[in-house]
Amino acid sequence: MLKGWYIHPKEFNGNVVIVLHGITDNREGMAGFGKLFLDHGYAVLMPDARGHGESGGDIATYGLRESDDIHRWVSWIYGQERLPVQCVYGFGESYGAALILQSLADEPRYCAVAAESAFSSARAMSL
Repeated sequence: MLKGWYIHPKEFNGNVVIVLHGITDNREGMAGFGKLFLDHGYAVLMPDARGHGESGGDIATYGLRESDDIHRWVSWIYGQERLPVQCVYGFGESYGAALILQSLADEPRYCAVAAESAFSSARAMSL
């Protein structure tokens, strides 16, 4: 089971940002970025990646399963009837940035993504 926070501002601009955390972190560590987007009218989905925070899973698979998780989150966002969505954006930091980039192969509906300090390979990440 995966858990996260979905928050939208009083004055919603019609856009949503998925905000992904780094390895060994959780959604709470991304609260500052979440507030930044909320303050500018974006709704925000801040999930705990599998094996992190309150989400289930014993290990992080470094994108093998997480890419599909992200695809499902985007589908969930677009499926919200009470909240018509124009665009979904992705934002990730470190491990979250790598997951956002890996999800691009399976998720064509992003309007744009931003990746901060993604690792380029499993070897680079482990150093």
